[in-house]
Amino acid sequence: MERMQRDYRGVRYGIPAGFSEGLVDLCKNGKFGFADTTGKIVIPFEYDDAYCFAEGLAAVEKNGKWGFINKLNEAVIPFIY
Repeated sequence: MERMQRDYRGVRYGIPAGFSEGLVDLCKNGKFGFADTTGKIVIPFEYDDAYCFAEGLAAVEKNGKWGFINKLNEAVIPFIY
């Protein structure tokens, strides 16, 4: 299913799931990243899919494998799944 589109802070993104732990997952040109409440991109658009943060971690997909990142964009659980 294709995600719907909308403008967020003047840029066209896929509709976000919503803010969680101060960050929102966004999609731009088919890649996912995260922005803070001011609209600043804090995790670049480099993931194939992403879920919102929970307990300090977000599940993200990169190159067909899933792992978990923290809010500093560090892989906490490796991309092996």
